[in-house]
Amino acid sequence: MSVQPTFADAEPVVVALQHPIVLRFQGLVPRNLWRFVMHDKRRGGDLSHVDPDLTRQNEVLLGDEDWVPRLRAEIAEAQRSNLEEHLAALRSKSRQKEADQVEERGLVDPWRACDHGPLREGILTVNKLWFGGTAQGRWDPEKVDQFRARAMDFLQEHFPDGQLRYASGHVDEEAYHIHFVVAVWTEKQSANRGRQFLLQPSLNPLIARYESAQDIAGAAFADLGLARGEKRAEAIRKAKAAGEAVPKRRRHIPPSVHRKMELLEAHVKAGRARRRAEVTAEAVIHTAQATAATIEQRAREIENRANVRAEISRLDAKADAAAIVDEAHALGAQVVRKSRKQALRDAQRRKAEVDRLEKQAEAERLQKLAAQAGREGRAAAEMLRRDMALKTQQRQSEAAVEWARKVQADTERLVTGYEDRAERAAQRMQAAISERQEAEAVRDSARQEADAEVARQKETAERHRAEAAEIARRRAAQHQAEDSLKEREKDQAHTETALAAREVAVARKEERVKEREADMDEAFAAMGDVMGQLESGALDVEDGKLRLARVPAFLRKATMLPTEGRSSLQQLVVRFVNVIKRAVVTTVGDSGPQVEADRQGPEM
Repeated sequence: MSVQPTFADAEPVVVALQHPIVLRFQGLVPRNLWRFVMHDKRRGGDLSHVDPDLTRQNEVLLGDEDWVPRLRAEIAEAQRSNLEEHLAALRSKSRQKEADQVEERGLVDPWRACDHGPLREGILTVNKLWFGGTAQGRWDPEKVDQFRARAMDFLQEHFPDGQLRYASGHVDEEAYHIHFVVAVWTEKQSANRGRQFLLQPSLNPLIARYESAQDIAGAAFADLGLARGEKRAEAIRKAKAAGEAVPKRRRHIPPSVHRKMELLEAHVKAGRARRRAEVTAEAVIHTAQATAATIEQRAREIENRANVRAEISRLDAKADAAAIVDEAHALGAQVVRKSRKQALRDAQRRKAEVDRLEKQAEAERLQKLAAQAGREGRAAAEMLRRDMALKTQQRQSEAAVEWARKVQADTERLVTGYEDRAERAAQRMQAAISERQEAEAVRDSARQEADAEVARQKETAERHRAEAAEIARRRAAQHQAEDSLKEREKDQAHTETALAAREVAVARKEERVKEREADMDEAFAAMGDVMGQLESGALDVEDGKLRLARVPAFLRKATMLPTEGRSSLQQLVVRFVNVIKRAVVTTVGDSGPQVEADRQGPEM
């Protein structure tokens, strides 16, 4: 049996993983600054990777709100100043024609035409796992603060003197990162253009040398546990020097392209999963069909057995029914006896109901008679009052009057009762009418308020529609203006390209003119030297040959070339010397000998 070692207070060994610092630059043209601002402010573009609830926590780390207009104003001022300096330099050299051409051409961009543009947009970040995970909810706030502070120190140190124009930190994506914009101005002085202010990003060492920028960034963030990225360029150089297989260069894929590739890959995977599901579904359907056939066969067998059992049950039920019928006959007689007692009770109830209805009808008839008696009593009372007025002195009328009084009293009591009920009914009616009027008033008020609210809502809707139409019109106008601006910028770019080509052609012509002027100066100097030797008597004829005390360099170069290879100026100088030769030989009396140079130059 082997003895295994034991460990007291064992602790796991944590292997620190150094994440690489990410520093990248991308060319930026001033006319595209609006795209940078749109992405930075989350006002458009691809926002599928952005958490809109966290966008408001993005912060501006350096730069004012008007940094873009200020940068464009600097570019416009440089265009104006460069043009004035160029014109002044040309006119100071009396090159008025070129000055007129430059003035006619107008303002030009203060940078050399290139594919990347005169500005640089940069990003500084690290893998999201270093912060703690995906999205802000998993980040370590202390690490975010450390990275932000170190990044801003790094940028301000290596982009000094106002080169760093803008920087912002974003927290609404998977990893914290900083976007920044760099503008590097330089001043150049020349005799032909004067003092020129130009945008030249390559003057900054970090932009000029990408590998050096990665080394510097790795050293700056080393104490935070971050490292320089893989040295692929160095590995490629070493592999080439050693004759080994060269590692493949990694191509940077922008995040937007990466997201599209992931989406496409997800679609492909979904398609494959769908096809697998279809195949699986077909297999399941086939299995289900086979199972259904088996179940159907078993169901038929069960149905046959059920039919047999049902027939047996039917016969049993028939026998049971006969027994039940016999039992029902016996119970029927008993039910008949009980039904007679129930019918008697029902007849008594119906008789009581009839009596009640008759009493109700009698009461209604008496009520009608009382009403009719009241009417007749009132009429009789009226007649009695008339009789009493006519026969006040008759003794026979006393009994009738008394009787009439009694009838009148009874009638008045009846009438008073009816009047009281009518008055109460009228009061109830009046109260109901009042309540109805109040309800109608409330309804009308509510209807008016509802109509007013509907009118206000309609007015608000109309105003919103008008505002929406105005916003749509403004947006359309803005889009049209942007399209027009893009077209003008495109035309300006074509014009600038043509002007740059013209500048190159003019410069070449200037060089050729300068060379021609230099050749003319040398030719005139050579002829002047020969004339000076002739006037000073330095020419000599010896053995029929003309010798020069000194041969000018231009003449020496011309005599070394074949006749067909000489320029027009060289041919002119040679002809001039030959004329001098003939004149000198004729003067000394020798017309035949060749003219030769002295030891300092070739023979003529």
